[in-house]
Amino acid sequence: MVLCRCLVHSPPKRGDYLAYTKPVGYPDSSLICGIKGCKNPAIVWVSSDELNDYKNGERIFNGPSNFTKVKVDNSGFFNQFFEE
Repeated sequence: MVLCRCLVHSPPKRGDYLAYTKPVGYPDSSLICGIKGCKNPAIVWVSSDELNDYKNGERIFNGPSNFTKVKVDNSGFFNQFFEE
């Protein structure tokens, strides 16, 4: 399950989320940070399974609930502690 957060509220370096990609239209997409009270545009953090799915051409990912899905662009992944 992806995690949608702005660059200010990124997840900690340890944990399940390895890298992020951008939703289609970022920063002008409708995806907003999931932190309460934050209204910044969100990026999409992914786990290793989702990273592999992305490398295999998947661009639509689920969040932790059935509320919505997110479509990401083709710009690849970013993160200071991630090497593709």
